[in-house]
Amino acid sequence: IADAVPYEVDAAYQGALEVGKHFTKQVRPYVSQGYHKVANEFIPKATETISDSIGEDVKNFARQGRKIVESRARYASKVANPHLESIKDDLWLLQEQLKQVAEETSEYTKTEI
Repeated sequence: IADAVPYEVDAAYQGALEVGKHFTKQVRPYVSQGYHKVANEFIPKATETISDSIGEDVKNFARQGRKIVESRARYASKVANPHLESIKDDLWLLQEQLKQVAEETSEYTKTEI
């Protein structure tokens, strides 16, 4: 497949890849710092504050709601599974078609060059 990809396309891909790596290196410290602050400071403080201020009856009601949400999420997952399988099959077919196009392009490029 490498022979079938024009040099310009490969160069553009490599450039985009390097820009992505550079951007990630620049942003990572800020994201990491923000994540740690939220995970280690804000969430524990909020959890403690909320837990202390909510009555037991409200907590029990929330637990029941959680059970309802979990059961509906399981149901939604079962309903969505056939659709996800269909998407998976479509993606596989697309991948096979891309392989075929790449092979044909490679063969065409070899005959033209």
